[in-house]
Amino acid sequence: RADEHAPLLTRGRGSRLDNRLALWGDNSNVKRAGFIATLALLGLVALVVGRTSHVNQVNSLNLRRESTEKLARRNDAYRDARCSVSWIVHTGALSGGAALEETVRDLQRIAGVAANKEWMPDGTTRIKYGVPQFLQVPSLPKDFDFATETGDGSFAARLSRTIREPLLRAIDAGHRGAFTVSHGVDAPGLLTMETFVTNLRRDLDDRRCDLVVLAAVRDPAAHRVGEWIQSHRKDPDLFIDRELTTVLRKTPGFPVGEGAVLFPQTRALLFGAELSSADATVALRERLVQMSDKNPIKPGDEIKPGVGAKEALEAFQFVDGVVAEVERRVANDSPHATLAGVLDAKDSRGGSLAARFDLAKSLLAKITQRFVNTFDVVLVTKSDENEGLRRLAEKLDWRAEALRDPATEESIALARSIAKNASPDFADGAFRRDLSSLPFETRRAVNRWGELDGALFVVAEAQKERLKTVQDTNRLGAATDGASEEETAAREAATRRASPVELCGDAKRRGVTDAAELVRLSFEKEGGLTHVARDLQARVKDGKGCLDGALRFLRETDATPVPAEVVRAERGGSYHAAALVSMEASMQPGTPREEAYLTALKNRASALRGVEAR
Repeated sequence: RADEHAPLLTRGRGSRLDNRLALWGDNSNVKRAGFIATLALLGLVALVVGRTSHVNQVNSLNLRRESTEKLARRNDAYRDARCSVSWIVHTGALSGGAALEETVRDLQRIAGVAANKEWMPDGTTRIKYGVPQFLQVPSLPKDFDFATETGDGSFAARLSRTIREPLLRAIDAGHRGAFTVSHGVDAPGLLTMETFVTNLRRDLDDRRCDLVVLAAVRDPAAHRVGEWIQSHRKDPDLFIDRELTTVLRKTPGFPVGEGAVLFPQTRALLFGAELSSADATVALRERLVQMSDKNPIKPGDEIKPGVGAKEALEAFQFVDGVVAEVERRVANDSPHATLAGVLDAKDSRGGSLAARFDLAKSLLAKITQRFVNTFDVVLVTKSDENEGLRRLAEKLDWRAEALRDPATEESIALARSIAKNASPDFADGAFRRDLSSLPFETRRAVNRWGELDGALFVVAEAQKERLKTVQDTNRLGAATDGASEEETAAREAATRRASPVELCGDAKRRGVTDAAELVRLSFEKEGGLTHVARDLQARVKDGKGCLDGALRFLRETDATPVPAEVVRAERGGSYHAAALVSMEASMQPGTPREEAYLTALKNRASALRGVEAR
């Protein structure tokens, strides 16, 4: 049998391959088999690659999930480490306090430090409902009696229910971060409730949280013109130019008039709404007497004022009496119907009213200085809100390194928030640089009207310039370039504390008093004929935030003589009269302006009160 099958297997001298091909068939079958094998191999490779890709996708998703969860934990740790309360004191409706408050709240959200903002594992954020990120100091009812309202009905109890208890309850529950307290102009002043705020700051400090007092201030000249615009906003013929033509025509004694008061921003910073009327002032005086050391009250039954509150009230009552006398003389068409004219007189004891006026200003400056030092107040100018908020971010370490670069997302968002919340008026643009368009007498009057407010404006500028100049590596918010990821994470997880407001040397201790002295010297040495606040702004900038150089220069310089006719017009007649004299001198004969002026004189509509006929 082997011999029978041998030809089938060998067919002569063929190789083993030939024998195998004989078993498989012809070449077409071989090609078909090779193709099938290749497809099988490719399928196997695709299966392996697909499985590997799926595993990689799953791993990538897991890594991204872990990354977002890690980022959320780090953002929450960053927020929790920056526990603070920004106590925003409104210094009047026209000082920019409302806009500042809204922008501070926006900044807290932009920086990711808002106490009611929580990061989710998927990278999104949500609001933690029930966390009181914004709180309001209760207003003072007109019929509220501090003497009779005691216990749960007392104002101290109201403050505790609305401010202290919600804050501490949220922080103790683990909801740390940035909170905001709004102190409106219709609430009692921070000076008269200083013990409450001091005790709250101590409670917050025990929880490693900071309390920062923040206030907006404005160039006093623009502020006074803004007040006038606000009171005349419904006038059909309202028109504001750099010469204040309409203002001087409608308000002869400007800046006196429309119930305006001296140093409105300083009094709002200290007393809030408690000096808004004569009755409110009397009620405050009685309350301060009741809470004096001679008449102690039960502990915890009432809030107590800070040092100097009673003396500050008396000083404001004196300057208000001077303004009331000016308004009386203007209303009766009496001579010397100016602030300078009244201060040139003698008091009932034969003393100089001007000397008493200067003493009142000095006292108020010292009390304001103590107040600013006590709470390390951050002052923000309305004209440069972006800088002030960046300074607040530096103080509290709210993404300060990102806000230093104007091209970052945080800086762009902050600029948009400021533009959204801003409420500019005509006065900002008209009096941003100088008062050269006003008559000399009006310049002097406007500068004297806002002396203490001008001091706050100068201190705000000094704080601003020191932030630009001082490079302290230990400051919160300092750049962390080159730090490892572990170091950065440790820094973000640590509890941060607020850095102090920067000022030159001992200037922190006497910044307000030095600024008030600067304003006084500038008025005396330069005649008050320039825009004092803006001139001092430039001097502070040249001194890199230090006031010593400007003080030394003004003390050594010679006084600029004030024209005798300006002094006579200032003391002997109304500012309106001096303005009309200036207008008359600038008119060209035969022009429509001169004809209108002569017609007004003929109709006695613009009589030159208090000025002798020439």
